[in-house]
Amino acid sequence: MDFERVTVTPMRDTPYVDAKPPEGEEILSILRAVGHERALVDPDLTARLTDLLEAAAIRATALPDGVVVRVTKRAVKDVLRCEADFVASLGLEQAASIFAIRGQLLDYVFGHVVTESPLGVSPTNDGLSAAAAACDDQLLQIWELLTDEERDDVRYVVDRLGAALAQRWPALPVNARFRLQETLRVELAGGRVGLTGRVDIVLGQPTGERVGTTLVDVKAGKRGYGDVDDAWWYALLETIRHRAQPLQVGNYYLADGHLSLQQVTAEILYERTVVTARAVERLVSLALGDKPTITPNDLCQWCPVFEDCGPGRAFAEAQGADLAPRPELDDHAEEGLNDDF
Repeated sequence: MDFERVTVTPMRDTPYVDAKPPEGEEILSILRAVGHERALVDPDLTARLTDLLEAAAIRATALPDGVVVRVTKRAVKDVLRCEADFVASLGLEQAASIFAIRGQLLDYVFGHVVTESPLGVSPTNDGLSAAAAACDDQLLQIWELLTDEERDDVRYVVDRLGAALAQRWPALPVNARFRLQETLRVELAGGRVGLTGRVDIVLGQPTGERVGTTLVDVKAGKRGYGDVDDAWWYALLETIRHRAQPLQVGNYYLADGHLSLQQVTAEILYERTVVTARAVERLVSLALGDKPTITPNDLCQWCPVFEDCGPGRAFAEAQGADLAPRPELDDHAEEGLNDDF
């Protein structure tokens, strides 16, 4: 199938219509979609979506034994933006940013709140204690390497957002059937291609013939372009893994307390699958040694090979950009609690 010829409607976030973010039982009602009719599970949907992805991954059977193409939400975005940039960025070390450390600590704080574990005087300390209990040595080591000023910066944000979270978010009851930090994985081409993701909250499950699962991606920062794509990535993985589409997916924003969810439809899932299939096809081709294509775009100046990329430099110059060396891009680490790299 020629995935490039399939027209896909660009995803857009639905603007907020409420001025006041939901709190307490209102959040629980939104998560449970109270008052909304639950669609029937489409028994053929998973097969149709899987067939699209398997067709895109078919060349992976030619990969050497032990080689697995790992597909994440970030890899999908990056390879579709520019294959040359994607390949050039492979293997580059990504320094842990202050934004990323904040997000990881808030991840642990969030787990405290929704499981009805009371926060102490400092949510940051609660997050560090939870990290220690989880044997998250990497986070603890990074924390020790921070300067006093950097720690103060992290504490200010985590303590403030953690306290606000505890006021807004209710403890989730056992009958909500919630799971935190759930790993989703889909294998294609006999295991040669793996689609992976880790969603912050999964609630509920299909009930009989009706859909019933809600997936929420928690964002530490403000609303950003592409947040909705992240949520639908998890919806796709959940649909294939459990052979039933979710009821709704979306994002919760710690910065302002807004909860934005969308009803899952077969039409949008199909479009998201086409986008993913395009990325899978390209990732497999690159793994097989095909030459990466160059696609000039607004992020060209942050590409590792920008200085030697004629099309990228020509594009940037045509846009009136300053071609002087630019600082490293922060990779939007503040956008999510667990950006799957």
